[in-house]
This record gives sequence, C-alpha cells and structure tokens, in this order.
Amino acid sequence: MSTTCAFSFPLTGVERDGEEYNLIGSTEHVEVRMAELRRNGVAYFNVDVAVTGSDFEASASPILQTALLRVLERVADPVSNKTLRAIWAEKGSTLKGLGAGSDYVAFQDMAGTSSLDMGFSGPGFPYHSCYDNFDWMEKFGDPGFQYHRTMAQVWALLILEVADRELLPFDFEVYASAVKGYVDDLEGYAKVKGAEDEKFALTVLHQAADEFKKNAEEFQAWGKAWEDAVGQGGFESKVMAIKRMSHNSRMGNFETNLLDIDGGVSKGWIPLCTRLDLTVHL
Repeated sequence: MSTTCAFSFPLTGVERDGEEYNLIGSTEHVEVRMAELRRNGVAYFNVDVAVTGSDFEASASPILQTALLRVLERVADPVSNKTLRAIWAEKGSTLKGLGAGSDYVAFQDMAGTSSLDMGFSGPGFPYHSCYDNFDWMEKFGDPGFQYHRTMAQVWALLILEVADRELLPFDFEVYASAVKGYVDDLEGYAKVKGAEDEKFALTVLHQAADEFKKNAEEFQAWGKAWEDAVGQGGFESKVMAIKRMSHNSRMGNFETNLLDIDGGVSKGWIPLCTRLDLTVHL
C-alpha cells in the first residue's frame, strides 16, 4: 500500500506474514525490492508486538534517536498523563540496539535502511499460545485499547517526523557517540576475558571512532545552519536547495554504504559488516 500524499519523502505501508518462519515475508519483500530500497529507502519503522503492557521500549539505529525523542515529547501516556519522553527519562530508558528477531532484519542488514522497532511491553503475556488472542488483549493486555491508540500516535508522528521534513532528522553525532561506546564496550569485554593488550590493541578503532565523531559534528553543523537560515520559513535559494538534497542523499545512503555487499552476497551471508551465516532450522 503506497500513499500519494505530498510529503517530502514518499510512504509505503506494508503488512506481511511469515515472520516466525525465518522472517520469510519481510525478507522476500526486501529481496524483490533490493535495488529500490538501497537507492531510495530512508527509514523503516517496525511494530511487531505493539502492546502487551504500558512500558514503551524501542530499539533502533542510533541515527533515529533524536527523531524518536521528539515524538515521545508530543505523546502522553493514557494513564499518568505524563509525556512518554518524561516517563522515558524517569526510568532511565535508553534506545537499544537492533538484534535479529523481527522483520527489520532484512531492511537494516540487507538493504541498509535505517530501522526502528518499538512497542509497549508488560510483565508477560500468553505468547504463541491459544490464549494469545483478542479476548486476552481486551480483558487483560490493554483494556479499552488505550495503549494501542497511543502506539498509533507514536507511529504516525514518527512517520511525519521523517517524511514531512525537508531535511531528514538524522543525528550523526548520536550515531558517532554510539560507535565510540561500542568500541569501549568491546575493549572492556576483552579485558574481562583476559585478552592481552599487545595482542588485542584497539588503538586504530579508537582513532577511527574519534575521527568519526569529529566528522559527524561537522556534518551535523550544516544541518543546524540550514535550520537556522531556512527551516523556520526562510527563503531557500536554488543553490541551498541543491545542497540540501545532496545532504539528504548522503544521510539516506549512509547505512547502505556500510553494507559489505560484494562479500556478503557471493558467500551467502547477510551483507552486513558483521558477517553472519543465515541458517534455516527445520
């Protein structure tokens, strides 16, 4: 289902089957449209289990964190009437990294489309049982479907946050900070496991992360300058418009350019920088 609304970026809504069977529905969808998604795909928002409780959780590419937090500032929890952003801060919640357990996998790891997975979680629910049905949700999971409505609000506003802006709301400074954190975590893990410093030196990785952080700050500065000059209804010259479109293209293609496309496809791996074998368990 595609829209024809006058957004800065076109929308496509997809509902598919086969998630539990090795993600075959979403994987087939991406494989058929691989070239198009790698060329034009900007963001993918995944809602697998929308509501099983009242605690909002999200996992995503770090590039989408700022956009998500802006949306959470605009949506109120139906019970406490606080904003989801306020509750997020009170609980010390953080944006988690994407794993490999839902339909975002093919979009993020094969097409390189920046992805986000979100939902409201709870203490537990009758997952994959005969009780996992409408009656359970209506009586116990979400009486009145208040959090389903809230989930729809978050989803819709997040779509607008990305599709209805002339400049993509991607935050590379957050991404660079996350990468630096990954390197620090790897170094800490190696030390705990007894890796010898001279045999497991991460100097080059630290230097690359620092350089990335510096470049991200410079790149993000152009976007801030554009927002100050044009974003609040100011005049945009043709030259500035061309630069903005180029800036958007670079942001939209960033994670696609991280793919290990040649090595992955030829050897049967998911074409991600961390090469993983795809195995079907029957």
